[in-house]
Amino acid sequence: MSEKIIKKNELAKEYSDINTASVYIDKRFEAPIGRILHEHQVKFINQFIKENNIQNVLEIACGPARLTLEIEGIKQGIAVDFNESMLSVAKERLKRVNKLDKWRLYQADAFNLDLDKKFDLIYTFRFIRHFMQSDRQLLYNNIKKHLVTQGYLIFDVVNEEVSYTQRLKTGIDNFKIYDKLFKRQEFIDEMEKSGFSVVKLEPVQVHYNLLYKIQIYLAPRSYSLAYRLMKMIEYNFHANPMEWIALCRLK
Repeated sequence: MSEKIIKKNELAKEYSDINTASVYIDKRFEAPIGRILHEHQVKFINQFIKENNIQNVLEIACGPARLTLEIEGIKQGIAVDFNESMLSVAKERLKRVNKLDKWRLYQADAFNLDLDKKFDLIYTFRFIRHFMQSDRQLLYNNIKKHLVTQGYLIFDVVNEEVSYTQRLKTGIDNFKIYDKLFKRQEFIDEMEKSGFSVVKLEPVQVHYNLLYKIQIYLAPRSYSLAYRLMKMIEYNFHANPMEWIALCRLK
Protein backbone atom coordinates (compact mmCIF):
# COMPACT_ATOMS: atom_id res chain seq x y z
CA MET A 1 0.00 0.00 0.00
CA SER A 2 1.18 3.52 -0.75
CA GLU A 3 -0.13 5.18 2.40
CA LYS A 4 2.35 7.38 4.20
CA ILE A 5 4.29 5.56 6.90
CA ILE A 6 4.27 7.67 10.05
CA LYS A 7 7.01 7.40 12.64
CA LYS A 8 6.17 8.17 16.24
CA ASN A 9 7.86 11.58 16.15
CA GLU A 10 6.01 12.55 12.96
CA LEU A 11 2.37 11.86 13.80
CA ALA A 12 2.26 14.76 16.24
CA LYS A 13 3.19 17.18 13.47
CA GLU A 14 0.07 16.19 11.54
CA TYR A 15 -2.11 17.57 14.36
CA SER A 16 0.09 20.25 15.92
CA ASP A 17 -1.52 23.32 14.37
CA ILE A 18 -4.16 25.07 16.50
CA ASN A 19 -6.45 25.40 13.48
CA THR A 20 -6.23 21.65 12.88
CA ALA A 21 -7.15 21.06 16.51
CA SER A 22 -10.10 23.45 16.34
CA VAL A 23 -11.70 21.95 13.22
CA TYR A 24 -10.80 18.30 13.88
CA ILE A 25 -14.23 17.25 15.17
CA ASP A 26 -16.20 19.23 12.60
CA LYS A 27 -14.11 17.79 9.79
CA ARG A 28 -14.12 14.14 10.87
CA PHE A 29 -17.33 13.56 12.81
CA GLU A 30 -20.09 15.95 11.79
CA ALA A 31 -21.24 14.01 8.71
CA PRO A 32 -23.72 11.22 9.58
CA ILE A 33 -21.25 8.38 9.01
CA GLY A 34 -18.68 9.99 11.32
CA ARG A 35 -21.28 10.98 13.89
CA ILE A 36 -22.56 7.41 14.17
CA LEU A 37 -19.01 6.09 14.54
CA HIS A 38 -18.38 8.59 17.34
CA GLU A 39 -21.63 7.73 19.12
CA HIS A 40 -20.92 4.00 18.90
CA GLN A 41 -17.50 4.50 20.48
CA VAL A 42 -18.93 6.66 23.27
CA LYS A 43 -21.73 4.19 23.96
CA PHE A 44 -19.32 1.25 24.12
CA ILE A 45 -16.94 2.95 26.57
CA ASN A 46 -19.69 4.31 28.82
CA GLN A 47 -21.50 0.99 28.95
CA PHE A 48 -18.27 -0.80 29.89
CA ILE A 49 -17.51 1.77 32.61
CA LYS A 50 -21.01 1.41 34.07
CA GLU A 51 -21.15 -2.39 33.96
CA ASN A 52 -17.69 -2.80 35.53
CA ASN A 53 -17.78 0.11 37.99
CA ILE A 54 -14.65 1.61 36.46
CA GLN A 55 -13.38 4.60 38.42
CA ASN A 56 -9.86 5.41 37.24
CA VAL A 57 -9.45 6.06 33.53
CA LEU A 58 -6.60 7.18 31.30
CA GLU A 59 -7.23 8.46 27.79
CA ILE A 60 -4.16 8.53 25.52
CA ALA A 61 -4.06 10.94 22.58
CA CYS A 62 -7.24 12.67 23.71
CA GLY A 63 -7.02 15.30 20.97
CA PRO A 64 -9.67 18.04 21.37
CA ALA A 65 -11.67 15.94 23.87
CA ARG A 66 -13.91 14.37 21.24
CA LEU A 67 -14.54 11.34 23.46
CA THR A 68 -13.42 12.82 26.79
CA LEU A 69 -16.32 15.24 26.76
CA GLU A 70 -18.91 12.44 26.79
CA ILE A 71 -17.39 9.90 29.17
CA GLU A 72 -19.69 9.29 32.14
CA GLY A 73 -19.57 7.52 35.49
CA ILE A 74 -15.91 7.91 36.42
CA LYS A 75 -14.53 9.33 39.63
CA GLN A 76 -11.45 10.89 38.06
CA GLY A 77 -9.88 10.73 34.63
CA ILE A 78 -6.52 11.69 33.18
CA ALA A 79 -6.22 12.64 29.53
CA VAL A 80 -2.89 13.08 27.77
CA ASP A 81 -1.86 14.32 24.36
CA PHE A 82 1.47 15.24 22.82
CA ASN A 83 0.14 18.40 21.21
CA GLU A 84 -0.35 21.52 23.27
CA SER A 85 -2.83 22.87 20.70
CA MET A 86 -5.09 19.83 21.07
CA LEU A 87 -4.97 20.10 24.87
CA SER A 88 -5.85 23.79 24.71
CA VAL A 89 -8.98 23.04 22.70
CA ALA A 90 -9.79 20.07 24.97
CA LYS A 91 -9.55 22.25 28.09
CA GLU A 92 -11.89 24.89 26.68
CA ARG A 93 -14.45 22.31 25.52
CA LEU A 94 -14.47 20.53 28.90
CA LYS A 95 -14.75 23.86 30.69
CA ARG A 96 -17.81 24.85 28.64
CA VAL A 97 -19.75 21.78 29.83
CA ASN A 98 -18.49 21.94 33.44
CA LYS A 99 -16.48 18.73 33.19
CA LEU A 100 -12.99 20.10 33.70
CA ASP A 101 -13.07 19.03 37.38
CA LYS A 102 -13.48 15.39 36.27
CA TRP A 103 -10.31 15.40 34.14
CA ARG A 104 -6.67 16.29 34.57
CA LEU A 105 -5.00 17.13 31.27
CA TYR A 106 -1.29 16.60 30.65
CA GLN A 107 1.01 17.13 27.71
CA ALA A 108 2.84 13.82 27.41
CA ASP A 109 4.49 11.43 24.97
CA ALA A 110 2.61 8.12 24.93
CA PHE A 111 5.86 6.30 24.10
CA ASN A 112 7.54 7.64 27.24
CA LEU A 113 4.57 7.92 29.56
CA ASP A 114 5.55 7.94 33.21
CA LEU A 115 2.53 8.59 35.39
CA ASP A 116 2.74 7.71 39.06
CA LYS A 117 -0.60 5.92 38.86
CA LYS A 118 -2.24 2.78 37.51
CA PHE A 119 -5.65 2.64 35.89
CA ASP A 120 -8.61 0.28 35.66
CA LEU A 121 -9.10 1.30 32.04
CA ILE A 122 -6.97 2.91 29.35
CA TYR A 123 -8.55 3.83 26.05
CA THR A 124 -7.30 5.51 22.90
CA PHE A 125 -8.76 6.01 19.44
CA ARG A 126 -7.26 6.91 16.07
CA PHE A 127 -3.78 6.45 17.50
CA ILE A 128 -2.33 2.94 17.86
CA ARG A 129 -3.57 2.06 14.37
CA HIS A 130 -1.21 4.64 12.80
CA PHE A 131 2.01 2.90 13.82
CA MET A 132 4.11 0.04 12.53
CA GLN A 133 4.49 -3.14 14.59
CA SER A 134 7.66 -2.12 16.44
CA ASP A 135 6.09 1.13 17.59
CA ARG A 136 2.81 -0.56 18.46
CA GLN A 137 4.77 -2.89 20.70
CA LEU A 138 6.35 0.06 22.49
CA LEU A 139 2.90 1.47 23.10
CA TYR A 140 1.53 -1.85 24.39
CA ASN A 141 4.48 -2.15 26.79
CA ASN A 142 3.97 1.37 28.14
CA ILE A 143 0.24 0.85 28.48
CA LYS A 144 0.80 -2.35 30.49
CA LYS A 145 2.93 -0.41 32.98
CA HIS A 146 -0.03 1.85 33.70
CA LEU A 147 -2.76 -0.79 34.09
CA VAL A 148 -3.82 -2.48 37.31
CA THR A 149 -3.77 -6.28 37.41
CA GLN A 150 -6.19 -7.49 34.74
CA GLY A 151 -6.88 -3.90 33.74
CA TYR A 152 -8.49 -3.12 30.39
CA LEU A 153 -7.47 -1.48 27.15
CA ILE A 154 -10.00 -0.23 24.57
CA PHE A 155 -9.02 1.01 21.13
CA ASP A 156 -10.02 0.92 17.47
CA VAL A 157 -8.85 -1.68 14.96
CA VAL A 158 -9.28 -1.45 11.19
CA ASN A 159 -10.59 -4.57 9.44
CA GLU A 160 -8.41 -5.39 6.42
CA GLU A 161 -11.06 -7.48 4.65
CA VAL A 162 -13.41 -4.51 4.27
CA SER A 163 -11.14 -1.49 4.52
CA TYR A 164 -8.57 -2.44 1.91
CA THR A 165 -11.23 -3.02 -0.75
CA GLN A 166 -12.85 0.32 0.08
CA ARG A 167 -9.50 2.11 -0.07
CA LEU A 168 -8.80 0.67 -3.49
CA LYS A 169 -12.12 2.11 -4.68
CA THR A 170 -11.46 5.48 -3.09
CA GLY A 171 -7.83 5.62 -4.14
CA ILE A 172 -5.00 4.59 -1.86
CA ASP A 173 -3.18 7.87 -2.40
CA ASN A 174 -6.05 9.69 -0.65
CA PHE A 175 -4.92 8.16 2.65
CA LYS A 176 -2.23 10.49 3.90
CA ILE A 177 -1.50 8.67 7.15
CA TYR A 178 -0.72 4.97 7.55
CA ASP A 179 -3.33 2.67 9.08
CA LYS A 180 -2.50 -0.85 10.14
CA LEU A 181 -5.15 -3.10 8.59
CA PHE A 182 -5.72 -6.30 10.55
CA LYS A 183 -7.25 -9.63 9.78
CA ARG A 184 -9.28 -10.71 12.82
CA GLN A 185 -7.04 -13.59 13.90
CA GLU A 186 -3.90 -11.61 13.15
CA PHE A 187 -5.03 -8.96 15.62
CA ILE A 188 -5.91 -11.52 18.30
CA ASP A 189 -2.48 -13.12 17.87
CA GLU A 190 -0.71 -9.76 18.16
CA MET A 191 -2.48 -8.93 21.39
CA GLU A 192 -1.82 -12.37 22.87
CA LYS A 193 1.89 -12.00 22.14
CA SER A 194 1.81 -8.54 23.70
CA GLY A 195 0.34 -9.76 26.99
CA PHE A 196 -3.36 -9.07 26.43
CA SER A 197 -6.43 -11.25 25.98
CA VAL A 198 -9.02 -10.03 23.48
CA VAL A 199 -12.33 -10.03 25.37
CA LYS A 200 -14.50 -8.59 22.62
CA LEU A 201 -14.35 -7.15 19.12
CA GLU A 202 -17.32 -4.83 18.71
CA PRO A 203 -18.20 -4.31 15.02
CA VAL A 204 -18.60 -0.69 13.91
CA GLN A 205 -19.52 0.74 10.53
CA VAL A 206 -21.21 -2.44 9.33
CA HIS A 207 -22.41 -2.47 5.71
CA TYR A 208 -19.98 0.36 5.05
CA ASN A 209 -20.65 0.51 1.31
CA LEU A 210 -24.34 1.09 2.00
CA LEU A 211 -23.57 3.69 4.66
CA TYR A 212 -21.26 5.50 2.25
CA LYS A 213 -23.93 5.60 -0.48
CA ILE A 214 -26.46 7.04 1.97
CA GLN A 215 -23.88 9.63 2.98
CA ILE A 216 -23.24 10.67 -0.62
CA TYR A 217 -26.74 10.58 -2.08
CA LEU A 218 -29.16 11.15 0.80
CA ALA A 219 -27.32 13.19 3.45
CA PRO A 220 -27.00 16.35 1.27
CA ARG A 221 -30.78 16.31 0.82
CA SER A 222 -31.80 15.27 4.34
CA TYR A 223 -29.17 14.99 7.05
CA SER A 224 -31.66 13.80 9.66
CA LEU A 225 -33.13 11.06 7.47
CA ALA A 226 -29.68 9.86 6.44
CA TYR A 227 -28.56 9.82 10.07
CA ARG A 228 -31.60 7.84 11.27
CA LEU A 229 -31.32 5.33 8.46
CA MET A 230 -27.59 4.81 8.97
CA LYS A 231 -28.03 4.43 12.72
CA MET A 232 -30.67 1.75 12.20
CA ILE A 233 -28.31 -0.16 9.91
CA GLU A 234 -25.40 0.22 12.35
CA TYR A 235 -27.21 -1.25 15.33
CA ASN A 236 -29.69 -3.69 13.80
CA PHE A 237 -27.84 -5.51 11.04
CA HIS A 238 -24.75 -7.67 11.17
CA ALA A 239 -21.98 -7.82 8.60
CA ASN A 240 -18.22 -7.80 8.30
CA PRO A 241 -17.42 -4.31 9.66
CA MET A 242 -15.07 -1.58 8.52
CA GLU A 243 -13.62 -1.42 12.05
CA TRP A 244 -13.84 -3.00 15.47
CA ILE A 245 -13.73 -1.54 18.94
CA ALA A 246 -11.35 -3.88 20.72
CA LEU A 247 -11.78 -4.64 24.41
CA CYS A 248 -8.59 -6.25 25.74
CA ARG A 249 -7.62 -7.38 29.22
CA LEU A 250 -4.13 -7.45 30.67
CA LYS A 251 -3.09 -11.04 31.38
